[in-house]
Amino acid sequence: DEPGTFYASHVHNPFFLHGTKTYVYELWEDLGGRLPDTLVVPVGNGTLLLGAWLAVNELHAHGLVDRRPALVAVQAEAVSPLAAAFRAGAPDLAGSASPSPAPPTLAEGIAIPRPPRAAQILRAVRESGGTFLTVSEPQIRAAQLDLAARGLFVESTGVACWAAVTADPGRAAGATVVPLCGAGAKTGLAAG
Repeated sequence: DEPGTFYASHVHNPFFLHGTKTYVYELWEDLGGRLPDTLVVPVGNGTLLLGAWLAVNELHAHGLVDRRPALVAVQAEAVSPLAAAFRAGAPDLAGSASPSPAPPTLAEGIAIPRPPRAAQILRAVRESGGTFLTVSEPQIRAAQLDLAARGLFVESTGVACWAAVTADPGRAAGATVVPLCGAGAKTGLAAG
């Protein structure tokens, strides 16, 4: 808020998406030159999703994949403006430009009430044939404990995708990849 200064958010930096797209290139390489049918991604500001969509389109344009995976975007029910806009068929978020505080959620890393790239995110999900899923706080807690029982200590924001896929396995058809990003030591176990 000081004159002559500005916040150079990664959300607005076009080069940041080129960093996040490496996630999909790594998947493509690890899967032997193919991509899964579905990518399930946590979405707040949407930088991972937009980077993934950028990489998918590049791989397709270069003839390295013959089809694009569906992008399934996951938000916490408590803060799910993109999911609401998607379900309403809106091309962008409606409402005032000033953000209201985000309600509390265990998935604090995706608790973004007014993502600045909302229109791009909604367009990418639609063009991919994907959808938005939302998860409740109890689902996030249960999914984190499920992963911990499997030996994976994932922080609560990263667990949101696992919660979505395990709550409705039919929504992510075919070969599905769920990133388990964020170490559980960052936030600890979700309080129950």
